[in-house]
Amino acid sequence: MYFYCTTKINNYYKVGIAESTTRIKGRLSSYRATFPKTKIKFFSEIIGARELENSFKNKFAEFRIGSSECYNLKFDIIYKHFLKFQHKQGLLHQYWDGWTLFLSDYYFTKSVPDGEYNLSQRSFFNIQHDFVPVASLDYKKNSEDKKGNHVIIANYLDIEKANLENFHRKYNKLLEEKYYNQPLGYANDQLKDFYKKNFKLKKIIKAKNIQYAEAPIGQIIFETLKKNYKKMVKGYPKDKLGSNFRDKPEQREIYTKSLYYNRKVSRFFKETYNISQVQKGLREILSSKKFDHSFDYSLIHLIIDTMSLGIKPSTSYTKNYNEYVVKIRNILETTAKNVQKEIETAHKKYRLMEPLKRREHINYKEKSDIERGAAIIDFLKLAKKKKKIK
Repeated sequence: MYFYCTTKINNYYKVGIAESTTRIKGRLSSYRATFPKTKIKFFSEIIGARELENSFKNKFAEFRIGSSECYNLKFDIIYKHFLKFQHKQGLLHQYWDGWTLFLSDYYFTKSVPDGEYNLSQRSFFNIQHDFVPVASLDYKKNSEDKKGNHVIIANYLDIEKANLENFHRKYNKLLEEKYYNQPLGYANDQLKDFYKKNFKLKKIIKAKNIQYAEAPIGQIIFETLKKNYKKMVKGYPKDKLGSNFRDKPEQREIYTKSLYYNRKVSRFFKETYNISQVQKGLREILSSKKFDHSFDYSLIHLIIDTMSLGIKPSTSYTKNYNEYVVKIRNILETTAKNVQKEIETAHKKYRLMEPLKRREHINYKEKSDIERGAAIIDFLKLAKKKKKIK
């Protein structure tokens, strides 16, 4: 089974489970019928699929949109909840491609992954960006015994001794120089050679087929990572004896009876901006009389879209793209700075007030203004994170 999360649709993310990668592709196609730019934000093999799905419904009930699987949550909250659930099950953010185990970049960079997958390639589960191989399996030739068992050789990375950041760099360098855009035979030979040089630990397993060897090797990798990187492989606590399903930490609703606490949770957990609304607002600014009308408006709109998606268009517009991006970002920075000053001033006044008067002080319109300001600042941060266009 697989768990997946889409890229942001308006101001929410859609999560789900699927029996196969084919099912994920099918669901993505249906999402794109309404939202064409939707991609998969992250995916992973899992166990306890229904329990994971229910954990979102139960824990984040207040952030759920209707009866759908869509949640108005910040992405890092979704990802960290998934990780803690996965680690509790004794699994990592991972997938097996044939006979190779891949782990998420998270375990090598210690940061929330920021990849996107469009699943348009013919072979979805082959080499995926933001994943790193850590183990490979193979049959020993002519090893089948009378009971039908095979000798399976597992070679894997010595995580305890390896420098994970260096290994991550080495692997990505290999992909850039010797895998991508290379003849298939040559590229696969380079990968095999890389595995041979770096997977120095070996384990022999007897099993009916190679799939039976996946779980034992996955468990070795998990336990080694957990032993050496406890904070990174942190999971939800084990269940207490006699506790019911809804009392499990991963299932317990995040909201409480405390109004103050609930407001704090909402502030830090809720996704604060809607990309489509920010784009609409920017287009209105760019279409005003104050803006340089010599600009190509179709290009400007294209830039707004690509800034939010983090990609550079491969079109005839490329010539003027850099010039327009600089001017648009200048507008964003000026707008964001002004809004941020207003928010900081309002926030200082708000904090000086007595707690009981705060709720009466902020009316609906003022609250909306603050949220819109946060939206512009968040969007600007998103744009600044993207790589500089050469």
